[in-house]
Amino acid sequence: MKHVLFLLLAFITIPAWGTVNEDKKETYPTEIQIMGKFEDHKDRSLVLPLEAYLDGAQLTLTFFDAIEDVTVSIVGNSGTVETRTVSFNDFQTEIFDVSRYAAGNYSLLITTPRGTSLSGNFKIDI
Repeated sequence: MKHVLFLLLAFITIPAWGTVNEDKKETYPTEIQIMGKFEDHKDRSLVLPLEAYLDGAQLTLTFFDAIEDVTVSIVGNSGTVETRTVSFNDFQTEIFDVSRYAAGNYSLLITTPRGTSLSGNFKIDI
């Protein structure tokens, strides 16, 4: 009888553990794939010294090396939405608030006076 009661209890509780709460939808940062030519490309590995992520209403750009006079532009269907020129220290992060941008496809353009030309695409869903 104990075994039957245990099995009955197990069949009742196991499906509750496996259910997914659809109301709590977790979102994770989306990595923006960056491609192009870095100023010292011949001395670099295949991994560029930066990362870009879209996390909700924030676009985060992190440079792992110090670099000066980086122009970062965000371009949408109607043209350039935002442009900044920043000098990065090692592991410095620059955050762009994209909450006011319309839904659509955008490009992240990164250039320097010394020849860096990088780009990546991302999509904003509202």
